[in-house]
Amino acid sequence: MIFMDLDGVLAEFCEAFSRVIQTFDPTMPLITTATQPDWGTWGGEMTDERLNYGWETVKVTKNFWERAPSLASPEVFARIAAAHKEIPILFVTSRIPTAGNSVQRQSINWLEARGILDPLVIVAGGDARGRSGKTDKASIAKIWSPYFTIEDGPQNALDYAAAGFEVALLDWPYTKDTKAPGIHRCNLTEALEMAGVPLL
Repeated sequence: MIFMDLDGVLAEFCEAFSRVIQTFDPTMPLITTATQPDWGTWGGEMTDERLNYGWETVKVTKNFWERAPSLASPEVFARIAAAHKEIPILFVTSRIPTAGNSVQRQSINWLEARGILDPLVIVAGGDARGRSGKTDKASIAKIWSPYFTIEDGPQNALDYAAAGFEVALLDWPYTKDTKAPGIHRCNLTEALEMAGVPLL
């Protein structure tokens, strides 16, 4: 079994969240996953006021998670779609609840819209404001025992590694200083290769 994160791996959360904040503060720059310099402050741009507005808006936005842009390529989605039940791949996210469908249902709908049918999705608890990046993912992994994890969150990667799991940590600017035995910084294609997800 593989544990795979959604935001920062398959979904472009940073861009979507930046756009939410821009409706309140037009001076907020558009920050994407590939340009986010650090996890906690987004290069000093993520003030408490912006962060609070963003999350409060997300919480009342109907089915916000179903609208997230794709980060991965169509080829990656097709590759995962062809293999996710055989391996299997469990999609583990710490998204917060919003108006509309449950986080799990929104995430399932989002994956199915990209060709991944009947995906297995687990919602982990965690830091609802995202400053620390602390979640329950590693604790859940101890129950399911995945042989590999694919993640973008620095703290999650450290927690997985500390619990003895191999981690592919995606190579974004905000992960550059995250190092520990068992953590492999790489791109998503390399992560899928390390995890043994077959090519199409």
